Amino acid sequence: QRLPIVSTVNRSVGGDDKESLASIRRNSPFRYASQNRMVTHADYSNLILRNYGSLINDIISWGGEDNLIPEYGVTFVSIDFKESQGVTSDQQKVIEDTAKSNIRVLVDQLSIASFALKYTDPIDTFIESNVFFQYNPDYTNLSINTLQENVKNIMNVYYSGNIGKFGQAYRASQLLRLIDDVSPAILSSRVETKMQQRIYPSSGVEQDFSFAFPASIQSPDDVTTVVQSSIFKRTFAGQLLNCRIENELKTDTTTGRRLQIVDTASGDIKVDNVGSYDAGAGTVSLVGFKSNTNDSIKLSVTPANASAIVPTREYILKHDTTRLSAKGIRTTSSN
Repeated sequence: QRLPIVSTVNRSVGGDDKESLASIRRNSPFRYASQNRMVTHADYSNLILRNYGSLINDIISWGGEDNLIPEYGVTFVSIDFKESQGVTSDQQKVIEDTAKSNIRVLVDQLSIASFALKYTDPIDTFIESNVFFQYNPDYTNLSINTLQENVKNIMNVYYSGNIGKFGQAYRASQLLRLIDDVSPAILSSRVETKMQQRIYPSSGVEQDFSFAFPASIQSPDDVTTVVQSSIFKRTFAGQLLNCRIENELKTDTTTGRRLQIVDTASGDIKVDNVGSYDAGAGTVSLVGFKSNTNDSIKLSVTPANASAIVPTREYILKHDTTRLSAKGIRTTSSN
């Protein structure tokens, strides 16, 4: 007997990739939320994910008493939504807004206490890493270029497996341990780490921006540039210049936190005061900032403690693959 021939007429939609073991271990507790009611902030995450998990990459909830500015009687929820395939940004926003409205209805049905629900968007903070390692060429047949590429590959492996979700921390010691294991020729390594967020300007418009990083920022001194942006274009006296934001190099805690706009070609200060940063609070403020393009600008800061960056609440750590480098330094030492 001949088997029937099955032909696909229309591709299926709305499915998802096969779930990994790590994802199953992380999400399985959410599938069995007890008693189907929202009492603790963990119950909010569990039951929301159980009902809307197909739309969500990750979720975190916390009580208002644990917020940066305490707000009692409130449960905060931050949701990292999956990006739907084949939809525009406007359509994606509609999907997310609809899900949030439906979640409010779910909360009204299952919440035992009369807590208000507030959404806060995830804050992406990108990690920049420059690795330097000493190697002895007598211990390997690999070229320096190959060693450097292998180190960069293992850096990407570390970041892909250890950050990208709420509550996942960056630890330099774990990264360096992996790098030291790349080859017996690598005898030691160190990493320079920065935190980065993005400015999205409107061309030719003066705007105010505020940024809050998940860790404290290094205090100012007269040597180190603690806050620095990528290059952007700004018109001065009819001339379009390549400029950067940089903090003033001063040990004084007031003026050293002042941000300036500098012409990258001449080093001249074009705007003496365009904002400031608060080292302890981990915040950066720009006042009346203007760029003459709509291109995004990367704003990088040096953390006070570069050995570990541990995000809380709505912060998610990611890594900038364009700001990841590895440089080998030759040595004749055997240890």
